Order: sequence, then structure tokens, then C-alpha cells
Amino acid sequence: MKQIAHLPNGALRYEGLMTPAVRAVRVDGNDLLRVLVPEIALADSPAALWSEMRGFCLQLGCPAMDVVNFAGGAGPAAAAFLLPSSRDDLRRDLAATAGRAVLIDSQTLAVPGFGPLGLEAALVVRLAVPECAEPDWAGQLCIAFQLAYARYRQLAPRAQDVALSEREREIIFWVTRGKSNSVIGSILGISSSTVDTYMRRIFRKLDVADRTSAAMRAVAIGAVG
Repeated sequence: MKQIAHLPNGALRYEGLMTPAVRAVRVDGNDLLRVLVPEIALADSPAALWSEMRGFCLQLGCPAMDVVNFAGGAGPAAAAFLLPSSRDDLRRDLAATAGRAVLIDSQTLAVPGFGPLGLEAALVVRLAVPECAEPDWAGQLCIAFQLAYARYRQLAPRAQDVALSEREREIIFWVTRGKSNSVIGSILGISSSTVDTYMRRIFRKLDVADRTSAAMRAVAIGAVG
């Protein structure tokens, strides 16, 4: 496997944030990574891709994960916990580490995902056992997520293949900013039920089943400015 740039093994730490302890079994990260790499390459859908990442994280001893898209909205891996720091703080600190992992608190670790625009996403995982320093497998998780994020960008439809109308682009823009249908309706001067109708069309065109997946996919294909 070719060495991936921007993935040194290291971590920073945020102070003062704690999450409830959970229990899981941890195994060797290098062995898991060797198994995961071909599975990422063969993944034929975003759902299959994130399923492989969930399994990888579970075997590392991380019972929950989420993908944060810095252009707005959460990613397609359903969140099992709330991010204990702001999106802007996380992006700033990941950017400052030149690709290293960030230990947000004793049980929450984040690793960066890079794309053509630089730092575009982060994988955030809940640790089974509290840590006061980076886990020894943090580097393997960085590599795994970078590979997975690159594959995700390949699997996402191209902007020219998705014909979103001007109104649909306006709506998905506000979805990426975390706005609800009722708030989007107020901003655009339409009813929330009309926004819901547009959202169903957007889901169909982007081939997704929820608004967080729609937000990340729209950004990945360049449908959101």
C-alpha cells in the first residue's frame, strides 16, 4: 500500500470534556487495516463503505462513529453521540495539526479527511476506554478514514450527473447549514410542507434516504456553493 501524505501518527487534546464509559474489545490496528484496505477499494456504495468503517472502528474499541462534513451538516454515518466541541473549533484544530488526530476529550477522537479543497471532513469516534493520550492505533485510523473518504468521493455522483433545480440547490444549501424544514420555509418564503416535497425530490436525485447524507453528498459533488 502506498504511503499516504498528511497522515503522521499524533494527537492533540482538548481539556475538560468527558463522556460516559463503554466497554469493547480492542485488537491490533495494523492487522485490521490490512483487511480493511481491499474492502474499501471494493465498496460499491457509500452505505457499504461506511459499514466497513463502522466495523473497523468497533474492532479498534470504538463503539460509535460519525462523519462530520465541514461544509455543513453531519455525514452519512448516523451519529450515536453529540460532538462535544463546535464544528469550527474541530476544523481549526485539525487544520493546525497537518493531518494528525485530535483527542477532543478522554473518550472522543477525531481524524481528518482531505480532498481537493483541503480539509473537507472528519471521522469522530467514541473510545471504549478513556485515554489521556492518543491511542496507539490513531495512525491506522487516520489512514483508514483518508482511504474511505477518497473512495466516498469516487462513489458520489458527479454534479453534472445530478440535475438539481435552482430551488432544490437553495434548499440543500440551507440543509447543509443545519436548518430545519420550517426554518428553510421561512427563509425562502414557502411552506414547510413545500420544503418537504422538495426534500423528497432531492433524496431521489442524490440517491439518499436522509437529510444528513443528502447534505454531505451535495457538497461532495459540488452542488452546494
